[in-house]
Amino acid sequence: MESIIKGTNKQFYGKKITSGMAIRRIKKEIAELFKNPLEGILINVNEEDISFVQSMILGPKDTP
Repeated sequence: MESIIKGTNKQFYGKKITSGMAIRRIKKEIAELFKNPLEGILINVNEEDISFVQSMILGPKDTP
């Protein structure tokens, strides 16, 4: 079986598999962001793949 290893993600025939250690760290950091949110930072977690997180960082009001 051919695999491509990139950091903590492995791909087998196009399907991404994230290591257990990475999943635990992601869960911990997401929980911390929900517990103590940072001003101007919004996150959206994909419930089907916790390693896929979208974020938005809002700048000061007078910036483009």
